Amino acid sequence: MHAGNDAGESWEGAIGPRLWSYDALRRRAQVWRPCHEDRSLDRSRIGSIALPHLLAEHGLGEVHISGPDRRELAKWLHGIGASFSHYLPRHPAHARKVERVFTSFVEFDEARREWRRAPNAYGHLRSAQAARLRRQRQHEAEATMASARQRLTAFLRYGLERREGERLAGDTVWIHCLARGIRHRDLRVCEQCGLVFRAPRATRCGYCQRHPLRISLRPAFAGGWHAGFRVGSRFFTGEFEREVFYSARCQDCGNGFESRDPRQSLCRNCGSGAGRARRRRGSASRTGRQRFRFVHAEGAHDFSVGFATTSGESVNLVAEGGAIETDDAEIARALAQMGTLRPHPEDRELVDRVALRAA
Repeated sequence: MHAGNDAGESWEGAIGPRLWSYDALRRRAQVWRPCHEDRSLDRSRIGSIALPHLLAEHGLGEVHISGPDRRELAKWLHGIGASFSHYLPRHPAHARKVERVFTSFVEFDEARREWRRAPNAYGHLRSAQAARLRRQRQHEAEATMASARQRLTAFLRYGLERREGERLAGDTVWIHCLARGIRHRDLRVCEQCGLVFRAPRATRCGYCQRHPLRISLRPAFAGGWHAGFRVGSRFFTGEFEREVFYSARCQDCGNGFESRDPRQSLCRNCGSGAGRARRRRGSASRTGRQRFRFVHAEGAHDFSVGFATTSGESVNLVAEGGAIETDDAEIARALAQMGTLRPHPEDRELVDRVALRAA
């Protein structure tokens, strides 16, 4: 991902629950050629696309979505079973169909580049002859694009119609079609929840139009404390979760933390009552004398826990005397969310307060 901050661009409209939008795909998507030489195309890969994206920590930039490979195309046509390596060799008819689609993507991209290069070609020839050759070159490119477009439209239509009423999660094949102007006449994919629904022009399904996500971002590049955000759990669960979680940088100690409240600018150590008292006294300690202990939910005596914080730091805790202990409220919050652990009976009230502040 590339990011930069251009003062002439507005970042407010770039905020969304996903990395794409129909507006970005229609007007600002760029197809990148996977090659090393200016006039040659690597026909073993489909070109990636670049979309404008807001990175809260650094500003406006681009996110690159790699071109689909043959397995992804096969999955779009024939279901998840076709994504396994043994599927295409065992189904030669399906393999031929996938190869035609793959070739259509490559030919479409190359023909579009040929069409764009044609006006600057044949500069060494006389004007009339050069103009005739340019027109001929563009007509040939248009014919190739029309043929490839027809095949890709059928490919997109087949996959979307099979998925009507379902949510697309992690499937970027259709995004590559839309970035090249290949569209379904009646079906759309909701920008917010990924539902495939029937509508000619809407960008969101009916439910998401009535219940839009409200993302209040205070981006760090603009003087705020947010480094990013996510919608729902970190793992796809089938249902679209509408809770927004903000990744922030504490304005007092500088450590990273996650919160559901966009107004929260202090971590749970600095923002607690004890943390405010420590700041008033000018204490050098971030955590004071607070302690949080957890025991194994199944009664194990010797165990360990390891995970990464929102700051990217690695946390590894080993049980001593049948319990693990930490003085960091942010780490305690993460431990309280683990199903394999439960608060120490003597510390339950303190841990519950931390979990309550997390909610």
